[in-house]
Amino acid sequence: MMKRINRIKFCLICVLIITALFFSISWAEKIELTEEEIQWLSEHKTIKIAPDPYFPPIEYTDEEGEYVGIAAEFMKIIENELGIEFQVVYCQDWEEVLQKAQNREVDMLPAAAQTPQRGNYMLFSSPYLEFPGVIICTKDSAEIKSSEQLYSKKVAIVSGYVWEDFFTLHHPQINITPVDSIIEGLRKVSSGDVDAMVGTLPVVIYYIEKEGITNLHVTGETGYYTKLSILTRKDWPLLNSIMEKALRRIPDKEKKEILKKWISIERQPIFEREIFWIILIFIILLSATVLSIIFALNGILKKQVEQKTKELKEDIVHRIKAEERLKKTMNATIDTMSRIIEAKDPYTSGHQQRVCQLAICIAQEMGLPEDKVEGIRIASLIHDIGKIGIPTEILSKPTLLSDIEFSLIKGHPQMGYDIVKYIEFSYPVAQVVLQHHEKINGSGYPQGLKGEDILLEAKIIGVADVVEAMSSHRPYRPALGIDAALEEISQNKGILYEAKVVEVCLKLFQVKGFKFE
Repeated sequence: MMKRINRIKFCLICVLIITALFFSISWAEKIELTEEEIQWLSEHKTIKIAPDPYFPPIEYTDEEGEYVGIAAEFMKIIENELGIEFQVVYCQDWEEVLQKAQNREVDMLPAAAQTPQRGNYMLFSSPYLEFPGVIICTKDSAEIKSSEQLYSKKVAIVSGYVWEDFFTLHHPQINITPVDSIIEGLRKVSSGDVDAMVGTLPVVIYYIEKEGITNLHVTGETGYYTKLSILTRKDWPLLNSIMEKALRRIPDKEKKEILKKWISIERQPIFEREIFWIILIFIILLSATVLSIIFALNGILKKQVEQKTKELKEDIVHRIKAEERLKKTMNATIDTMSRIIEAKDPYTSGHQQRVCQLAICIAQEMGLPEDKVEGIRIASLIHDIGKIGIPTEILSKPTLLSDIEFSLIKGHPQMGYDIVKYIEFSYPVAQVVLQHHEKINGSGYPQGLKGEDILLEAKIIGVADVVEAMSSHRPYRPALGIDAALEEISQNKGILYEAKVVEVCLKLFQVKGFKFE
């Protein structure tokens, strides 16, 4: 019996040894490490890393004291692939991070820019993240769109950040005001203590939104980019080569998923935005007031009917008036929501009213029932309500949007749906808001719906939206004119836009002389 147990133990030990050897060889072959690098890793199972505590969404320390962000996701992948542990050394600020790196109290910086000064004590991997440097000013100040326009002005830059080296070397005419954090710099710009601030695009947008500093916006780009690499201590060249190989092995698809997770609408859900709760509270209070009026009137009517049947006719008149007031209140609420959107994006002022005007005429010309026409009227007046969740500097940007910025814009139908789906309309208003950018060939967004899967009301508003937008001025282009708009829907009839809707729209303009008011 004992011999059998010993044989079983021996077999298990052999299996464990073979399995360990297999996995050791498999990750080494996958990342193509040399024998020397594998030996070095076996002797250095724990690597000390020091992230920037205030650099979201790239890397930062969250409220629970955890290291999170884009770079943190990359570190987790590398950690798992290499079978090592990254021990996070938490610092008070970026200057402390750099000091510890110089003193070799830490071994690696997960996401830092390459500068000659840092090259004295660190080795650099190839850059794996790249973001533009932007200029932030108050909305009522002169537009500053380039680095040269910052000459002789006071500009806040976080001490130790790469922008300090760039501007000191290439633009000494700028009066740099060092600050300890991005929040401090933004507050100095907001209060007028400095003229502008320079920072990394996603980081400054994150803090402007988080802090609710409403008088700031991005006015231009510096012409420089922060290219972030993994920095390793200079006396450990093997660690540098290992990190370089590990970065190269991360698939592009996985990199894009990480960026999408942290730099997208989802990084701050609509329910976490202050503007959402302001509108929601406003709607709740208004609804409570309307319901209170209705209940009070119903109670009065009931007593009057019981006590004085002779006043029945007068009571009925009162009820009709109450219903009319309720309808007026609902219309006022819709109008207020529409105006809130226009206040957010003044460049498209009147857009929803004009889309509503054309959409109603198309629906009536098509002979749709009155209830459908009313649903189209309400939905068209608030079809862009989701834009309240888009940063103003993106909505009013005078140049072409980047891929990241355009992905934020494309999220507004979903955000609009999330806002209005809780309101119990008699019509499918929320679905129409969600679908108004869908195209019948499936090339639209956000769901890529095709043909009959798209509501007719959404198809009508979609055509009206295109015609009005192309014929009106936008921050990034002048108005293209009504002829160009009609040519667009005519050429794409039956491809992007419902054929019947396009035919009716063309008839309104070309035969019946329709014009936007």
